[in-house]
Amino acid sequence: MPRNGSGIYSLPVGTNDFTPNTTIESSKIDTLSGDLESDANTARPIVVGGTGATTAAAALTNLGAQADLGYTPVNKAGDTMTGNLTLSGGKRIIGGFGAATNNGVLDWNDPSNARAGSGYSLLQGSTSLNAPDATGNYFHSFSYEYGNTGNLTQFAIPRITSASPTIHFRSVYADVWQPWVKVWTDGNDGSGSGLDADKLRGAVPDTNASANSIVKRDASGYGINPLPPAFYIEQASFASGTARIGNTSVGARVADFNQGSHVATSGIFTAPFAGTWLFSTGFIGAAGGSPWLALNINGNRQGHPILNYVMSTGVAKTITAYLSAGDSVDAVFSGTSATIYSAFFTGHLIAKG
Repeated sequence: MPRNGSGIYSLPVGTNDFTPNTTIESSKIDTLSGDLESDANTARPIVVGGTGATTAAAALTNLGAQADLGYTPVNKAGDTMTGNLTLSGGKRIIGGFGAATNNGVLDWNDPSNARAGSGYSLLQGSTSLNAPDATGNYFHSFSYEYGNTGNLTQFAIPRITSASPTIHFRSVYADVWQPWVKVWTDGNDGSGSGLDADKLRGAVPDTNASANSIVKRDASGYGINPLPPAFYIEQASFASGTARIGNTSVGARVADFNQGSHVATSGIFTAPFAGTWLFSTGFIGAAGGSPWLALNINGNRQGHPILNYVMSTGVAKTITAYLSAGDSVDAVFSGTSATIYSAFFTGHLIAKG
């Protein structure tokens, strides 16, 4: 096509000198129409209003559009920005935050998860490396970066707060990761959280005599103390011969106060801790039979048994003893031909330790 070096179109030679009212050679018309068809389907030069290109990118380049803008436009199909993106007028970035999958690299230190902004993978505590905890709960990774130095502050944000109410965070500086720490919320405070907020100088409020604890007080400001071990057992049905008071296999208990449940159904009391204790036993019966009773510690009789040859009213025996944790005490009586109306065994703590 006869365009000059400046892109100016000229008719083919011999196609612009027709004489009116004369025969026109068809070859010249064919040459002209073919030339016009070719020109219509060829990139039109810029000098005659075209772009000199057959693609949009080439057209922008030929027209100098990008150079006139002073920057490279962002490709909405995916691109990397080398400068800041500033929004004004109340505009917001919508979408794009949060994990894309739970099948990525299961490592909190991996660059796909430890990067400025959202991590790629939804990470589970029990299946991912360098996780904030060992639970089966899922977390989003989100990080803030200082400059472009790779120094990050990384957050582990629970996917379901009812399953895991704890947010964790840590930092990396000079390629050294710091340990994870917890964010204290009203969903994870309280006993067992491991946070110092549950303690007072390392001590936990408690109503029991527990090590490294402080006294728990009621609404009136009084200390709440656990009820001390104490019991009173009375029985009115017995086997002949020697029997242990309170043994339910012999007969039912007509009175059974067993604070702390330290007296077994066998009638044996077991000390829950060391301390000084007071124990008493006695019975009431009819005259005759020469019955007796005694108190045993760890199966050893304490002093002489108490005898009652007359049995007009009854007898009782009381001892004070120091017991170690696990020591046992029981009360026994014997009266083969005696008539026993009732017998009791009672005890309580005097002082602990």
